Amino acid sequence: MPLWKESPRQEDSPESSRSTQEATVGKRTGLWTTLENCIVRPPRALYDTNDLLGGKKGRFRLKGQRYTRKDFPLRNKDGHLLQCSHYRPEQEPNEKLPCVVYLHSNSGSRCCAAEAALVILPMQCTLLAFDFAGSGMSEGEFVTLGAREVEDVEVVVQHLRDSDMAKVIGLWGRSMGAVTCMLYAERDPSIAGMVVDSPFSRLTDLMVEICSTQQMRLPKFMAKLGVKILKKSIKKRAKLNIGAVDPLSKVGTSFVPVLFGHGQGDDFIPKHHSERLYEGYAGDKNLIIFDGGHNSVRPFFFYDSVSIFFMNVFDARDQVHTLDSSQSLYDSGSWRADAEQVGLCTSEAEERLLRLLHSSQVASYHEGFLSPAELVNGGAAADDSEGSSTSDRDLESELVQQAIAQSLREMT
Repeated sequence: MPLWKESPRQEDSPESSRSTQEATVGKRTGLWTTLENCIVRPPRALYDTNDLLGGKKGRFRLKGQRYTRKDFPLRNKDGHLLQCSHYRPEQEPNEKLPCVVYLHSNSGSRCCAAEAALVILPMQCTLLAFDFAGSGMSEGEFVTLGAREVEDVEVVVQHLRDSDMAKVIGLWGRSMGAVTCMLYAERDPSIAGMVVDSPFSRLTDLMVEICSTQQMRLPKFMAKLGVKILKKSIKKRAKLNIGAVDPLSKVGTSFVPVLFGHGQGDDFIPKHHSERLYEGYAGDKNLIIFDGGHNSVRPFFFYDSVSIFFMNVFDARDQVHTLDSSQSLYDSGSWRADAEQVGLCTSEAEERLLRLLHSSQVASYHEGFLSPAELVNGGAAADDSEGSSTSDRDLESELVQQAIAQSLREMT
């Protein structure tokens, strides 16, 4: 007995047979292209300069301090222009400040650095964000999940050093950006420290997991075969060897202090990827597992821990603002700090913003039912008139537009 029952066969004309074959080939080609695009050509984040912190004028306030944003391009080794933004205090001290470079996810952009602004800027540190080649406003056709993004980081870090703009440099990456952090740190041990949020340990392993245990649910041997074939087609199309995107092979020779973070409920890049990287990492390390998934807003204590971590690796205890004593701190293992030593959000506006990040209204805004102004005002339409200062934009409204919407955008 056959394993399947064939339908009664009808004689087809050459024309109908040819059209059927073309439709079948087109369907297979379309599916395969979709799989390739998931890796090397995900949806590109679309935005304009008004969506960046500070808007078109590039000025905003946070914790009573004024900050400016300077936009500039850098050319990477492939000749592509990378669009960059450097956030700095408007009135800078005489001495150089530490700088954190934020690295976005595969469908993200420099807009995603809004989550870092509340933590980094009040610590009297500067923040530099940029669009990887193939992402956002930067030139380039493909995303490579860390393989060539590491070269972009090298260009940005070298710019900071050549221009003598940073006392020390740290990295903060999410998903693809976190993987890029780890690949870069292995080649540049002078990086002061890095925060890696939801990295994968090895790209080929993640692809097999996605195929066999998550969306496609193929038998594991078929998933491995499919990844092997996909590996060849991606190499031909994008000149990318996905087998080389392997941060797990680098951790044994990496010594930059690292803070790992991962969501307990992450069903896209499961937390065991961070656990594997943590176990094999040779340098100072800490791992924080928190509630939430791959794209969820991170809990307060994680940002507390990030602040403590950078404060220690930058040795910046004399620079940070004070933390409201009513706010809790998270004991992050080898990095500890007293409440009066860590600078996080204290103003009523900032606290309201952070509450919004965790409110049910966030989902409504993501679906387009509430405007940013309505979010700020608890659902009520806001007055269109500007505040007392027309030259600055308040960071709260900026972050409602960016930290909420961008963090909930599909990331990898």
